Amino acid sequence: LTINDGTTITTADNTDTLSLISTDADANSGPNLLLDRNSSSTANQDVIGVITYRGRNDAGQEVDYVQLESRLGDETDGTEDANFKLKHMNAGTLREYISTNHAEICFNEESLDLDFRVESNANEYALYVDAGSDEVGLGVNPSYHFHTQDSANNIIVLHHNTATSGNVFGMQIDFSSTVNDGTSYFFRCMGNDRATQRFLVFSNGNVESA
Repeated sequence: LTINDGTTITTADNTDTLSLISTDADANSGPNLLLDRNSSSTANQDVIGVITYRGRNDAGQEVDYVQLESRLGDETDGTEDANFKLKHMNAGTLREYISTNHAEICFNEESLDLDFRVESNANEYALYVDAGSDEVGLGVNPSYHFHTQDSANNIIVLHHNTATSGNVFGMQIDFSSTVNDGTSYFFRCMGNDRATQRFLVFSNGNVESA
């Protein structure tokens, strides 16, 4: 069946509006859905396909709540690239949540106050990026720029340099200014729920130990 103009299929109930069924029994793909932008004059950033999830708001107006959009990144023969975007309705505006291209996968390109959370089997904050405070947490909803937390009878953080020759280094902590006093510090170890100071390395190099 070839249709040379737009086609609308309408149902009045919750049955499947369109079904693609393959009864082939081999290991190849099927059923297949192809979106083909068959243009004779392609150019970078041409939109080559959009899938829109549309609904109605409480005023009866049409609203595009979610869109999947694909673009040509580079149409040059042999170096073709693609761009892909997931757009999501946010406070009345369709905003870009996820985008991919040949160089990166980007979350929250539009710099929204949109947190990013990865949940593990036992921790709802296995990885958490608080967009409003620009803080990152591992195992915790962060209260600091980089915040880790765990409850374990073992090492929580391990920095392991696997180099076996040459100049082998560990961790470096530095300031961008010339702080050199006994007030600022590079390193501090606290006990008793952060109430008792055990070990301190000041920015002038002095060390204080309990």
